[in-house]
Order: sequence, then C-alpha cells, then structure tokens
Amino acid sequence: MRLESRLRVLPTSSSSLAAVTVVLLWLALAVTGLDVDPVEVEPAYWQREARRQLDAALEQPGAYQIGWEAGPRRAKNVVFFLGDGMGVSTVTGMRYMKAQLMGKWAGQVDLVWEAWPSASHIRTFDLERLTTDSAASATAYLTGKSASLLFLKCLQCPS
Repeated sequence: MRLESRLRVLPTSSSSLAAVTVVLLWLALAVTGLDVDPVEVEPAYWQREARRQLDAALEQPGAYQIGWEAGPRRAKNVVFFLGDGMGVSTVTGMRYMKAQLMGKWAGQVDLVWEAWPSASHIRTFDLERLTTDSAASATAYLTGKSASLLFLKCLQCPS
C-alpha cells in the first residue's frame, strides 16, 4: 500500500488534527518522562533557593521600601481572618461582582479587607493535593505543619 493511501485515513478536520496532535504530544512526554532532580526533593534545597533569591532581590536598590512604623501602643489582641476558598481568581470574581452591582468598573472598587492597615495573602497545601480542605488549611496556618486531606475528624465524634 502506498503512503498516500495510508495518509487518507487520518482525520482531516482542524479539530480532529488538534486532538491527534495533543495526544501525540502527551504520548511523547509520557514516553520520554521528565525526571526530577533528586536535590529538588529535599526541603532544604528550596529553603536555600528561596533565601538566595530573597537576598538577591533585597540587594537591588529600590527593591523594597519600609513604610510601616509601630504605633505607640502595643496590640492586646490579634484578629485572624481565614478566608477559606479565597484564591486570587475568587477574589477577582468578587471584585467584578461588587463593581457590577455598584455600576462601576472592577478597578474602581476595593473589597473591605483591602483597606485594612495590614493584610496578606498566604497559600497552603495539604500533603496530598494542591486544593486542600478547611481543616488541613487551618492546621497549616496555625501550626506551620501540613496535614493530610480529610485527616482531621476522621473518626465519629459526638459534637
């Protein structure tokens, strides 16, 4: 059988060709494999790398500006707001919705906590997945240690 006659059995529509291309690329990656450098598995490597990048960034003139000064009084309490499920895309969606309800553009409105004097954004992970449940997330925030997905309250309890 000639090569031209065998090529006719391949899909000719653009969506079919795109699907075949994606499958072939996926197979090529799966066959070749992407090896992980054994050094990158160790947490100490990432701590050293983070320190190196931070030091390099801080050495650049104008890279940071200190604009916070302690007030004359010490805080008696700390209020910790944990916005579960509030990733960047969700917060952006909230801003768009608030702006739409107010008849404004999203860049013209702020969410309430954006006006607070101190706020930050932290991302946590559990030990198995990138998207974590609330209990593992709160455990990571409050203890600094990751927990397993669905590990907390895995036994029946009367509460």
